Amino acid sequence: MPGFPAPLALVNPELSPDERAGVAPLREAAVALPWLAVDASGGPTPNLTLAAILHPDEPGLDRFFAQIPAWVEQIAVVWDGRRPHTFPDDPRLTDATRPLDDFAAQRNACLDLCAGEWVLFLDGDELLPDWGWKEVRRVLAAPPAEALALPRATLYPDAEHAKVGYGLWPDVQLRLFRRTESVRFERPVHERLTGHQGPAALLRSPAILHESRLRKTPEQILAKLDRFREAGGPSHMLNPDYPSRPLVELPGSTPVPGGSPEALVLPSKGS
Repeated sequence: MPGFPAPLALVNPELSPDERAGVAPLREAAVALPWLAVDASGGPTPNLTLAAILHPDEPGLDRFFAQIPAWVEQIAVVWDGRRPHTFPDDPRLTDATRPLDDFAAQRNACLDLCAGEWVLFLDGDELLPDWGWKEVRRVLAAPPAEALALPRATLYPDAEHAKVGYGLWPDVQLRLFRRTESVRFERPVHERLTGHQGPAALLRSPAILHESRLRKTPEQILAKLDRFREAGGPSHMLNPDYPSRPLVELPGSTPVPGGSPEALVLPSKGS
């Protein structure tokens, strides 16, 4: 797959041996598939809800809300336990409070607030650049699939570099999808989207910019990883050995001048 390194073709290590054997043909097919240009010229403005599960003390919430462009019709938020003291003043906001017990349940509660035809989930420490929001709008004018994954770059040690290595780049996130009654999240940690119709597609760009390592201290990150473990997930640790590379070297981090958005449509298991 041009522009992405080989780890994109690796099978998810969390799968059981039987599951890994079942998806091996899918991996081989995906490697051989072509990237397709998305013909998004002249399409309508999509009806999109930006959805998020947020902690009220998350650093940088002002940056998170400031990124959302005017064409996004709704903002749906489920707060962890309580609303923040400084409340976002946006008439598009629909919100609720719920103690975070497992991440899939929290996302499903947020999904229940959503009214848009399409939903984009972002976390409180994630951003899209201005050009990235424009690219999302273009893609949704002629979507190549009902569920769309985006690459994610974890910025470190500054906003011009990102961590690379297994699980860090490309960190593929299925976050953008058409809202239907069957679409739900499963698993208490490392939740997965299920129930979408047809195959999913991987967008080459835009990359989600993950600012967790820039906004939080190592102690705060370790406390978050402990929470993942307490919710039933595997143990995590900060690995100092993963190198950082200039963000501009990673596909999806900068726009292609004059280029059309590109997608890789992945076959379903049964195809």
